Amino acid sequence: MIDPFPGYARLRDCIQRFQKDGAEPALYVSGQFLADLLVWYHLAWMGESLRKTIPLLGRLMAQGSGYTLADRQALNTLIGETLSSILPRYRALQQSGQVELSTTPNTHPILPLLLDFATAREAVPHLALPRHSLYPGGENRAIDHIWKALEAYHRQFDQNPTGFWPGEGALSTATLEMFATQGLAWTASS
Repeated sequence: MIDPFPGYARLRDCIQRFQKDGAEPALYVSGQFLADLLVWYHLAWMGESLRKTIPLLGRLMAQGSGYTLADRQALNTLIGETLSSILPRYRALQQSGQVELSTTPNTHPILPLLLDFATAREAVPHLALPRHSLYPGGENRAIDHIWKALEAYHRQFDQNPTGFWPGEGALSTATLEMFATQGLAWTASS
């Protein structure tokens, strides 16, 4: 995230020089240094297509340093506009049939472990397990995580998803069956 941007890398290198000398960087950096660091942090996280097509981003990247309050405010405004446009764009893509969106269980629980601790041994066969085989109220909690995700999705997209993407590869036969009872047709994981 840093090395592709010489202005950002220069700031990192300054901090590393302070640290190498045993100095506390916070004692020596200026307000301008922090302003530049903040701008570069946001520039690095802006998507490549945005950096290539939005003149403000090109100007700030070419400038490299010495960012003003007005520069930071303009960048923050652009970030806000970009973020607020994401859901409407996704909604339009879904309604046109160009994409199929999925959702993820609320707060990314490891659903199989809520249902049965022994599922951990599918990944780590000799793992020591808790004395109790079930998480207290685990099935109800798992269903609640699924419902909350489906409700949030429906609020944003005015329809239910057909797919579910549990975080952390959290799939088991029991979770797949639970997803099916909630009307979910497919799942994916990484």
